[in-house]
Amino acid sequence: MQIINKDPVRYILEQTVKKRLFSKKEVTKYAIGDENGQPLTGYDWAVIHPYEDGISMAQRHPQGIKFPLDLMGQEILKAYAGYQVRPKNGYLFIALSHKSMTVEQILDMSWSDSAEDGESMMPYWQRGIATKDQKILIDPKKNTFLRVQGDLVLYGSSSTVGMDYNKLGIGLLEDGKLVPLIPCEYNFVEVLSADYVAAGRVIVTKTTQAASLTTNRVSVSNRAAVQIFSVKDGSPVSDRIYGMIRRNRDGTSSAVMYPNIKPADLLHRQSAGEAFKGSGLLDFSGEKNVRLDRNYQKM
Repeated sequence: MQIINKDPVRYILEQTVKKRLFSKKEVTKYAIGDENGQPLTGYDWAVIHPYEDGISMAQRHPQGIKFPLDLMGQEILKAYAGYQVRPKNGYLFIALSHKSMTVEQILDMSWSDSAEDGESMMPYWQRGIATKDQKILIDPKKNTFLRVQGDLVLYGSSSTVGMDYNKLGIGLLEDGKLVPLIPCEYNFVEVLSADYVAAGRVIVTKTTQAASLTTNRVSVSNRAAVQIFSVKDGSPVSDRIYGMIRRNRDGTSSAVMYPNIKPADLLHRQSAGEAFKGSGLLDFSGEKNVRLDRNYQKM
């Protein structure tokens, strides 16, 4: 018997059976056993993985879907069959595989212990968070962007059409609950520190240049404008709008301030009519280089 959990003790039990009723070929099936070696499940599984923080992933076929099982061998989160489940920091992280990435890559990239790893705006596919008692905090069937940094969660809908159609917000994981801080109304969100976050709007500009007689060169540039919010209560630090906020070694920050952009402008989405006229964008004119203190107040 192979031990797959130490407290409480759980084993993998095996049993050899005929592949078909009248077949001579035999296969080995597995079950989860308790501390006395008694089966808690049927011998229904082709693969049973060791427990991680109280969850084991089991497969009925070697290359098949992985099902999450609790310490009693019972399947959990049955409404999300086909999703991967991984315990992390006291929560259950739920993710659906994607053809261009393995599930392990998606799971690892969606969680971070650092607020400065530069990956917070990477697009993801169907993933969410549940508590250990299976209460859904973020429904993966309705959520296509997720980034967890410490106790802060960046989540919402990441559009495949363009960043202008993202609907992203920020929440705080606290005592088994997700406390909303920033509503999912912005197309860009970012963690500045454990105490401050930013939310705003990115303008994507595409320019076309003739590279030859038959092809053109298309260059894409992004420019962000954000408002800074306090994690303590989700309130804005000020009405000032910034871009390119960079942390200095002394704890202060350097930033570009846009005096002609208002907080309401960050929530506007350019309509088709505005795009045709070239209006509905952000007014980046009059930008100023400023210095911000540790509380992101203008010095």
